[in-house]
Amino acid sequence: MSILSSSQKPAGVGAGDVGRLFNRYRDNHAVRFALKCGNRIVSEAVLGGDAYAEGFDASSLPVGDKYRGVGFLYGATDETPTVRTFLADHGDAEKILTAARAHRERVGTLTGMAAGEDMARASRDVLTDVLTVFTGDDRLHWTTISSRLAEQMPEQYADITPSPRTASPRSCAARSRRTERQRQPGRTGPQRRQSRRHQSRDHQAPKQRSVTVQ
Repeated sequence: MSILSSSQKPAGVGAGDVGRLFNRYRDNHAVRFALKCGNRIVSEAVLGGDAYAEGFDASSLPVGDKYRGVGFLYGATDETPTVRTFLADHGDAEKILTAARAHRERVGTLTGMAAGEDMARASRDVLTDVLTVFTGDDRLHWTTISSRLAEQMPEQYADITPSPRTASPRSCAARSRRTERQRQPGRTGPQRRQSRRHQSRDHQAPKQRSVTVQ
């Protein structure tokens, strides 16, 4: 994932914690581009202090109509070139994209939906996935099921937080019952919910599938 950010006045975000948070956010952008700036402080807010120490100050860029779109491109390569950008309208963008597609077709790098490939993702069967992660256990707490889903099926569940992971099977008519976990002899821990493997399997039906949780 690439983050694209733009601002007309990056130096006016504030001071103190706000300023430090802005710097942290800016530093997540490996590549930075600065057009003509009004002063060194604004240039440094965009390019960073390292760029200024290396001699790149966007406030030193020339002014005038013939220099519109000229700026410093920092971080894209080992060099920091002075580049020119152009404003592209809809017609220009269409020509650029058409030429880019033709080039990718020639070199054989066109893939995915652009190449007409079927990118439909197979729908997941949440209840089957839950049964899969039991792996020999008779019963499991929902938190354990959530962790195993993320570990064993990261392509489906790694980017989902624990609560939605367990909410999915519960939304499929799953029933639950609170149980107490033994902590020490004579003492019990907080109540938690468990899923029974054999009941999860037995309650699966062709049309409507459910997990019985005890």
